Amino acid sequence: MRLWLIYLLAFLPAAHADIITDVRVSLESQAFTQADAQLGTYRAQHSVTPEYLEAYSWMGRAYLKSNNLDQANAYAHKTEATRPPATQNAQARCRTASTQRPRRRD
Repeated sequence: MRLWLIYLLAFLPAAHADIITDVRVSLESQAFTQADAQLGTYRAQHSVTPEYLEAYSWMGRAYLKSNNLDQANAYAHKTEATRPPATQNAQARCRTASTQRPRRRD
C-alpha cells in the first residue's frame, strides 16, 4: 500500500505539468479551440494552478505568433489578472499585515 502511495505522489506533479505540454502541442497545429477545451477541462478538475496559468499564457503567445493581436492582448491581460487561490490568500494576508504594523513606543 505504501509503495502505491509513493508511486502516486511521485507522478502527480508530472500529471499537472502535462497540461502545458498538451496545450502547446495543440497550439503548434493551430488548434486553438482544442487547446481552449483542454484548459477548460483542466480548470474544472484542478481549479487555477501555476501550471494552468502557464498553459493559459501559451494561448496568448500563440495568438501573438499568428498575428492576432487583439486575442493575444486579451489572453495576456487575463493571465496577469488570474491568480491561484493560495496566492490570493497570501496577498490578502500581506496587505492586512502591512496595515496593522505595531506602533513604536518612544
